[in-house]
Amino acid sequence: MSELVKRTAAGLVTLGVKPKDVVYFLSPNSPEFPVVYLAIVYIGAVAALGNSLNTENDIALQLVQTKAVFVITVPEQFSKIQKCNLPTILIGDDVLASQLKTTTSVSLLSEVCEGDYIEMAPPECHPDDTCSLLFSSGTTGLTKAIQLTHRNLMSSVTAYNTLEPGDSTREDDVCVAIIPMFHVFGLGIIMLSTLQRGACVVTMTRYSFPSMLQYIEKYKITVAIVVPPILVYLVKNQEMLAKYDLSSLRILMTGAAPLREDTMKSIQAIFPKCVTRQGYGMTECPLISYSVVANEHPLPVMTTGEVWVRGPQIMKGYLNNVEQTSATIDSDGWLHTGDLGYMDNNNYLFIIDRLKEMIKYRGHQVAPGDLEAVLLKNPRILDACVVPCPDDDNCELPMAFVVKRECTDLTELEVMNYVAQLVAPYKKVRKVEFIDAIPKSPTGKILRKQLTLKLRETGCGDRSVGRIQTASNLGQPKSSKSLNLRWTSSTKLNIVKSHQVERTATYL
Repeated sequence: MSELVKRTAAGLVTLGVKPKDVVYFLSPNSPEFPVVYLAIVYIGAVAALGNSLNTENDIALQLVQTKAVFVITVPEQFSKIQKCNLPTILIGDDVLASQLKTTTSVSLLSEVCEGDYIEMAPPECHPDDTCSLLFSSGTTGLTKAIQLTHRNLMSSVTAYNTLEPGDSTREDDVCVAIIPMFHVFGLGIIMLSTLQRGACVVTMTRYSFPSMLQYIEKYKITVAIVVPPILVYLVKNQEMLAKYDLSSLRILMTGAAPLREDTMKSIQAIFPKCVTRQGYGMTECPLISYSVVANEHPLPVMTTGEVWVRGPQIMKGYLNNVEQTSATIDSDGWLHTGDLGYMDNNNYLFIIDRLKEMIKYRGHQVAPGDLEAVLLKNPRILDACVVPCPDDDNCELPMAFVVKRECTDLTELEVMNYVAQLVAPYKKVRKVEFIDAIPKSPTGKILRKQLTLKLRETGCGDRSVGRIQTASNLGQPKSSKSLNLRWTSSTKLNIVKSHQVERTATYL
């Protein structure tokens, strides 16, 4: 593999790639992925890792944002970058790639690596030089290009590989690469950590649950690093497991999104001899150690605050975005994660929710994650997401988007009543809408922004039984007075004897 990397690196230099140049690498998982990635960073260039699920427009914006001078991709993705007119190397299927080689600006990886191998010394480079650009998921704001250095990645990899032998990868392990290697979890924990250990990586170009089980049986997979939706699906489809020999598994690790406690316990019951672990990190900080703070002071145990992190794994910053970098990393080097959490008496970290996703309801802070956990305990609910819905009173109402299980006659009112029995009054779900699926990223993160945008575009006042239920209390003097004041303010009329008006849902 070392020779393959150096051959590819020499080919890139021949094609004109120089140290610090940005090479945009767009590819699903494949055996070529680590070879190409390591070749880019070996010559001191910067690998900008694109998401193969992105649209042509997304990719064009990232190429401009990073000032990429070169593209490496697979034939299936070529149409997305063709209009950008950048020199391109195609990897993967040579037959298909050769059909796309219509100009001199397109090369094949096999051609780049041809010829006699010449040993090439890598250029001088500093540990704090940027080696990778990864893109934030954009789940809480605009997508940003995150600068990771050689030191950032290698300190994270080394930290993971110095865990207890039972919790980390060993030389004799076989790891299945399900998580995309363009994601920081796949890049650091799957690709780089296993290579540092000398372990074997089996790549899955496209994920499917049956294929994953087949891979585990066929290749005797010992380490499976996955995202929570895969484990949730596994628990709900246990009957499929009996068809495969999964006895080789010794570690099941998950990350990139939260995993519910009941799911974790179910996994441990299904695989009692398998170590089950949940990782915590973010693209800006691939592997996390932490301090919980509020008002910029460390907090005692069992006290909720924002999680701050610091160490050699902290990103260099957001590319060409000093303002966002300064807002995220303070002058003392602490990265403000935006996660709300607390530590218990045994120094275990509990993440509650995202700080920016908190719903402000009449002066109270409501965590969407808390309500989602309650909703998912209902056996008739398959999935759920809670977002803030603007109200006429200039406050935010907790609104639930719910996916019902098949053959279920669950109603909006039943959902609200179910939650109301289990939470404090200010945490009640005030609006409900049933949808077919909760939008999520490839790693399982809920894309709340999509649902929030949907509310802004369509409005949410007419979507809820909750609003009508509130209106049904208008017979009370206080509500009647409130209605009088609103109508008077709106129409400049002096409304008298409003109690004589027939108060029906239609009228309201």
